[in-house]
Amino acid sequence: MKPASLVFLFSFVIFCLSSGQEKSGDLFTHAYTVQSGFLSALSKDGNTRTPIKTMLMQRGVQFPKGASVVYNASSGTLVMRNTMEQLEHLELLLEDFQEQGTPRQIHIVVEFIEVTGALYHDWMFENRITSDGTPLRKQAQDWIRSGEATILDTAIVTARSGQRAKTESVSSVLYPTEPGVPEIPNEISLEGEGTESPIARNVPSAIETRNVGTTLEVDPVLGADDFTIDLNLAPELVRQNGVVDWPPENELPIFTVSMPRFYTMKVTTQLTTTHNRYQFIGTCKPMKPAVEGRKNPIVLLFARADIATPAIVPSEIVTPE
Repeated sequence: MKPASLVFLFSFVIFCLSSGQEKSGDLFTHAYTVQSGFLSALSKDGNTRTPIKTMLMQRGVQFPKGASVVYNASSGTLVMRNTMEQLEHLELLLEDFQEQGTPRQIHIVVEFIEVTGALYHDWMFENRITSDGTPLRKQAQDWIRSGEATILDTAIVTARSGQRAKTESVSSVLYPTEPGVPEIPNEISLEGEGTESPIARNVPSAIETRNVGTTLEVDPVLGADDFTIDLNLAPELVRQNGVVDWPPENELPIFTVSMPRFYTMKVTTQLTTTHNRYQFIGTCKPMKPAVEGRKNPIVLLFARADIATPAIVPSEIVTPE
């Protein structure tokens, strides 16, 4: 094959490989929803009347031929037509502004894990409790895989820093708390054979409600370093433990009030943790083993807090013409 033919063939292959790829000069149109204080944060001199294009250029965004940008303050929409490289530059700016002006969201996870008491005490004898509960949580996961531990429940809630959050998975149980005053007629006629005096039943005058299930209430506060988290939390696991009659051993059942019994596993604590790290927050004794035959079970409580930053995602994408 002649050299000229080889050059032509090579050029043709390169053209075929690159024809389906995006060109660096292609222009795309992306629309973003921004916060109300976006212009104030974007402007270097605090002058919000400066054209939006000028502000972005001062921040390093370039506008090649055909590129444009429009900001609609009433709808909080920023629309820019530019190359993909410059659009990515803009998205980085938006992420920085969002982190500075938006309260961060925190995902809180609390787990109730039941384990055989002997295994837990052996681990505690060979290890010490530190501010990082991850080693014990990993050991608990090994016990779960081997069947020596059971996850009783997991509660997850997402909250903004400084705001209280609560999640519940409960059923309500009604029960009497105060006996009522029996009412009998003012006049009673006991005439006639077989007539008996009336007996007033014990009717309660007050009723309360108790939630049975899992409840997690938490107040998370993100530290100034955007990494440490203060948690004020109270995870609670409530089970109904049968019914008791009051007064006990009453010879007249009509005067007896049935009262439900409840069993509660609850920890109320305040702690400081860091992003994506487990904390061992306490132990409880279960009402009965989750697995028949498990000796001296104990429930371990773990908490983990993950800091989340909402991602900047274009609300509209228009492919190049």
